[in-house]
Amino acid sequence: EIMPSLVGSEMCIRDRATGPLPGISGLSGQVSYDGQVADLSLTSRGGELVIPHLFKQPVPLTALDTELLIQHGVDGIRLSTQKLDVKSNTVTASGQLLFELPLDESSPEIDLRMDFSVTDIRPVKPLIPIAPVLPEAVGDWLSASILTGVVPKGEMVLRGALADFPYEDEAAGKGEFRVEFDIEQANLSYAPDWPGVEQVKG
Repeated sequence: EIMPSLVGSEMCIRDRATGPLPGISGLSGQVSYDGQVADLSLTSRGGELVIPHLFKQPVPLTALDTELLIQHGVDGIRLSTQKLDVKSNTVTASGQLLFELPLDESSPEIDLRMDFSVTDIRPVKPLIPIAPVLPEAVGDWLSASILTGVVPKGEMVLRGALADFPYEDEAAGKGEFRVEFDIEQANLSYAPDWPGVEQVKG
């Protein structure tokens, strides 16, 4: 057994990122375990999400709510949820997660799909992905050029072995990392000596 039989036990978790695995602080909730499957009801208010290979700084978690199932099999540990609701500053996101942690030395596998919206893009500009996910020059340009904006809807997909991230050769079928979104009410400054562009929509 990976844990003793528990029903309705309360817990509090504080963790740091380890290798390719993210870290989440400030988690609390309840766990029940029937000898085969652990059912975790987790929340976070005022915690942080740390992904060193994706973001320069921790992501503040205004709120996080999820129902997580953990199953221990002969090949590894499987974590899944059909409910993953997250709020961070002006970002609201919801989605699904499947995470498999093999017992051998092979890489963990992830399948994360999130729909999101942003009411004000300014507080989340520090969360623009870093290299090698996004070239440093591109990230710096985006941070400096997008002055204001609203994202009514967007989608993020992260799928594949974490060891292969950021999946530069998607044609090889090793994984997928994709972020797509609409933007409205955007004010842009392309370059210091160029006139700005206002109320961009696309």
